[in-house]
Amino acid sequence: MKKIVFAFGLAAMSAYAVAAEKTAANDEGARPPAVKRTNKEIMAQIAMKRYGGKIRQPDTERGEIVFVNTQKTVDAKVLEKAIEKLERQFKYIVKVSDKDVVSNAGRFVIRLEDLDRTERILLAPENFWVSVNVKSLAADNPPKIILADRFEKEVRRAFAFVCGGTCGTEPNGICRMVKGLSDLDAIPGLDFALDVEARIVNNMRETEVRPYRIAKYSEAVQEGWAPAPTNDAQKAIWDKVHALPTEPIKIKPETKKVAE
Repeated sequence: MKKIVFAFGLAAMSAYAVAAEKTAANDEGARPPAVKRTNKEIMAQIAMKRYGGKIRQPDTERGEIVFVNTQKTVDAKVLEKAIEKLERQFKYIVKVSDKDVVSNAGRFVIRLEDLDRTERILLAPENFWVSVNVKSLAADNPPKIILADRFEKEVRRAFAFVCGGTCGTEPNGICRMVKGLSDLDAIPGLDFALDVEARIVNNMRETEVRPYRIAKYSEAVQEGWAPAPTNDAQKAIWDKVHALPTEPIKIKPETKKVAE
C-alpha cells in the first residue's frame, strides 16, 4: 500500500512540474523580446532624465579643419569614420573637400593624396597644412582591413601634427616615432596620449579655430538659448525654469548706518 501511495505521489509531482513548465513557457511566449541597449544608449537615457541630455550651442565655434581628399586608395567611408571620432573628441568643425583649398590660421588643411613619393607625411605647421601620401600606405599590397587601419592612424597622426600635437612620449601612443609601415602596424590603438591631446588643445587656443560648445539642456534653458523641448524630460526642465514665482519676491531695503 505504501508503494502505491509513493508511486501516486511521484506521478502527481511530475504532472505538476510539467504543467509549471508549460505555464512558464506560455508566459515567456507572451512577453515581448528583451531590447538590448548599449552602454552609450543607457547613459544617454540617464542624462536625459537628469538634465535633459546635451545639446550644441550655436555660433560658439570658429574656423575649421578641412580634409582635402583626392586619394582613391582607401574608401571614403573610412575617412568619415575617422572624422566622426575627431570631431566628437575635439568639437572642431571638420569638413571634407575634393578640391584643394587655401590654408590659414582659421582653416587648417589636411591633404590626403596619392603621390609618387616615399614620404608618407609632409608637414608645414607655419602654413597650417599637412599632406598624407595615402598611396605609400599600400606599397606592400596589404589586405583592405590593414590598409584601412593604417589610413585611420595616419589621418589622426596628421591631424595631431598640424594642430601642434607633435610626437608623444607614450610608447604605445599613436603619435610615437614611426620609421616604417611595420612601426605603424605595431601601434595597438587610435588614442592620443594625454600629452599630445593637451598640446593640441593648448596650441589651437592660439589660432583662429575654436571648438563648439556642448552643454546640458538644463544649462541652456537657464542661459536662455535652449530650443523648445522635444520630450517630457526636457519639458519638465523648461516648465520649471520658466515658471512664475508663486509668491512675490521680497527685497529687503538697504539700511545705512547714520553717524551720530
